[in-house]
Order: sequence, then structure tokens, then C-alpha cells
Amino acid sequence: MRKFTDTQELRTTSICDSGCVFKAKVLYRTPKTVVIAQYTSRDVVKGSFGILYEDENGKEEFRDWEENKRCKIHVDSEGNEFIYPNGRHSMAAKFRA
Repeated sequence: MRKFTDTQELRTTSICDSGCVFKAKVLYRTPKTVVIAQYTSRDVVKGSFGILYEDENGKEEFRDWEENKRCKIHVDSEGNEFIYPNGRHSMAAKFRA
């Protein structure tokens, strides 16, 4: 059973493009919600996740922090926690604890 913890770094890839990486950090949690700070790029629409950029040396970089976001914690059949920061739709990013 995996649970979200404070200061935990979250990372997942897009369901349609494994080169598109979403990243966030848990700021704090309550029993039913988690508050995250999302890394974003200036090149994407405000409120959406950014893409992880790599320079020529392979160093990963995110450009900016987005505002904090409160997300409801969901639990799968094995007791592991997960969240949908941008809503539940077919292509939504899902962060697992």
C-alpha cells in the first residue's frame, strides 16, 4: 500500500507519448486530498503541465512552477493512492504514490 508523503517528487509520462514527461511535487496532504506544485514550461497554456526538456548534455529541466493545486486522492484495489491533477479524461495524466 503506497501513500503520498510530504515533499514527494511525482513523475509520469503521457499515455500517448513516452517522451512527454509530467512532474510535480507534493507540498502537503490531508486524509482525502493532496496539494501539489506543478512544474510547467512557459511554452504551454497556463494550467496545463509542461514538458520535461533535456539539453544537449542530457540534463533534465523544467522552466517554471505553476500555482499549487489541490487534488482528490483516489485508491486502487490494492490500496495504492493516485491523483488526476488535470481532471479525469481519456488522456489525463495520473500520478501514483
